[in-house]
Amino acid sequence: MTVPATKILYAAPFRRLEALLAAALDRFAAGDPLRERRVLVTSNRLRDHLQALLAKERAYAGVSFLTLRDLAAELGEPFFRKEGFRRLPALGGAALGEKG
Repeated sequence: MTVPATKILYAAPFRRLEALLAAALDRFAAGDPLRERRVLVTSNRLRDHLQALLAKERAYAGVSFLTLRDLAAELGEPFFRKEGFRRLPALGGAALGEKG
């Protein structure tokens, strides 16, 4: 019995990656269409584009897209909470920048 891969990195020209996305998500589902699958993207614009592309084919449950910033926040949050830090409000960074 083989264990399905938990992470795969694809590197190819963008159009080729687009064509592989649906098949890769199906392969990761491993027979469970509700299985959590996460796609790392470089921008919100790319996320929106890929979500629309997938929606044209069919509905995909359990698929989420994370930008690099989302991933960094998710990975760092447990550490920062433990250290007593809290996330800035949405415009908090802009407000701090104006004070300096």
